[in-house]
Amino acid sequence: MIATIHTFGRDLKWNPHIHCLIPELIYSFKKDKIKTFHHFNFTKLRKTFQKNVSV
Repeated sequence: MIATIHTFGRDLKWNPHIHCLIPELIYSFKKDKIKTFHHFNFTKLRKTFQKNVSV
């Protein structure tokens, strides 16, 4: 996953949020196969972000 954290919105006011690029495929070197992802736990990411950003 590649993620960037923005601390401001379009109007330059405080608005922390994340932009993520999440792969649908990953290569396993151990099994020499490609693994697919069918679900990303967005709720867990959101809760973790909220916990770490809250002041």
